[in-house]
Amino acid sequence: MTQASSSPQDPPCVRRLRKIDILDQPAEALIYSTNVFLSCSGGVGGALVDRYGAGVQEMLQEMLPGSARRGRAAQGSIFEGTLPNMPYRQIFHTVPADIWQNTTPEVVERVLAAALGRCVELGLRSVALSALATGFGHMMLDDFLLLADRVLAAPAFQAIPEVTLCINDPPGYALALRLLESRNLKLQF
Repeated sequence: MTQASSSPQDPPCVRRLRKIDILDQPAEALIYSTNVFLSCSGGVGGALVDRYGAGVQEMLQEMLPGSARRGRAAQGSIFEGTLPNMPYRQIFHTVPADIWQNTTPEVVERVLAAALGRCVELGLRSVALSALATGFGHMMLDDFLLLADRVLAAPAFQAIPEVTLCINDPPGYALALRLLESRNLKLQF
């Protein structure tokens, strides 16, 4: 595994791709995407409810904005919250897609950068990351990998020693490996 360069006194930054269930990746922070209703009906949100109970959905429903937004979160929002029975110091529940599940690389990049920025502010040292907006979010996995590689290499996020992009889907993981090799991305496997 290749690691990003660092100064002699700093440990190297690790930016890697793993074929693993994101909830099985040890990390202080978890960044994943959810929908505008903050509904844990599938994907990482559903897995959080399966593993940690209905309190996850209850916590998210309490975070929803009031009637001015008709119970929907705005595209680009990030909600921070975890429960005592979870191993994370913080979870970033991101909303990169709109109500119709549409998004753009620019929105996803802004959301990812904002969540990573909060990780830096909070002093979090390890992050488990899902491929934002690639499930119901209509973003292609290769587009996410290209923008994630660029964002994770930014100097502003070098204060986070370890970021692991978790892809558990075998075809998605195989596609990611091909892209990493063909484009010479900084993400390692």
